[in-house]
Amino acid sequence: MATLTSQIGGLTYTNVTTSTTFTIAITDCVVLSIDAPVDFSFEAPVDGSDYSFTIPRFTQTPTCDYDLDYTFEIPTELADIVTCVEATRVCTVNTDDHDFYLNGPYSLSVVATDPNDPAVSSEPALDVEIDFKSTCENDRFSVSQQIADFKYYIGLESGTRTETAVFTSTKKNCPYSVTLEQLVGGVAQPYNAQVISAVTENETFPNDLSVISIAVDHLVENFALDTEGDAAARSVFRITVCSSESTHGDACASEEWKVDHVDQCWDQTVTAADFLNSRLDMFVGDNYQEGFTGASSSSDNISRDCGAFTYEIWNESDTTASSVNSALFSLVASSQVDVSASVPEGEYRLQVRAQEGKYHKTAVFSDVLAVFVLDGCKVSAFSGLATTDLAVTAKGPSDSNTFAVPSETY
Repeated sequence: MATLTSQIGGLTYTNVTTSTTFTIAITDCVVLSIDAPVDFSFEAPVDGSDYSFTIPRFTQTPTCDYDLDYTFEIPTELADIVTCVEATRVCTVNTDDHDFYLNGPYSLSVVATDPNDPAVSSEPALDVEIDFKSTCENDRFSVSQQIADFKYYIGLESGTRTETAVFTSTKKNCPYSVTLEQLVGGVAQPYNAQVISAVTENETFPNDLSVISIAVDHLVENFALDTEGDAAARSVFRITVCSSESTHGDACASEEWKVDHVDQCWDQTVTAADFLNSRLDMFVGDNYQEGFTGASSSSDNISRDCGAFTYEIWNESDTTASSVNSALFSLVASSQVDVSASVPEGEYRLQVRAQEGKYHKTAVFSDVLAVFVLDGCKVSAFSGLATTDLAVTAKGPSDSNTFAVPSETY
């Protein structure tokens, strides 16, 4: 404060003045409004590479010479594949998952704010459209797990038998199709539901690739489908997996397998009956029993019920049925062949046919028993008397001499 004293016309005047110190801050510019770009979009190929884009600067009114603050709102579904740096307005996209291509486009929101006055911000925000470009046109499939040919034992398998084929693609989540068909004479047709009861498909993503597993349930209950070992009667199936949008030469991969559905007794090892002797010599009127060991089956060792053996006597020359006269040759207790006393003279070549009693009923034939029946009253030739001396030397009241007995040839 300052004091000033003065006299005028004999009067004294006193003036008092005061002063105040203050600071004035002058800014160069004040942003009144912020406007976002009209639109902005970006397309990123789905190939596992980094692709970046820069958000344009927002418009300030008036145009001030300082940067705005930018805030990015990234949707949850893009959180793992999109990163943005606010200071540089640069966003980077990286994915090899074609689900984003299938489900896009997506929207990313950007808001700009005046760092000097947070109340001043862009309204509305900038919605950035992010879309994804498919690279499925180069997708390829290969078979990574095959289904081996196998036998299905009708009536023996416990429930279904499941076999799985696995296919691997070079992309992740590209659209694909699966076809299961049956080949009959090399011609594709719908598969037989009496052999395949269910098909289950599953997709996993190890190492960011699509792996398609196809589980096929086999269930055969109809014995009429028994192939009886006929290769031409086996069921041949084929699974084909194709990448739907691929134009590559290996867009599809296929797996084929054969199912030989047979009864549980088809491939058992059956050992034939065996005669104890291979030859029987006898005369008309005689009666003999020739023994044999019974047949056996490997099914007995693995608890497969193929039924008891039945036995028949066949001539060696029989082809489709036995022509043996059962009144002359008959079975005794499934262990002997009875040769009747009524068998006429001649040669007979016999075999024992053994057959299991269930399912396929495998039949086997024993070795041959040769039966020679002779008429004891027939002689085809005699040898001459072999006497060397018919003279008798008297030695007393009696005397004797010997001569060879003639032999018979039949």
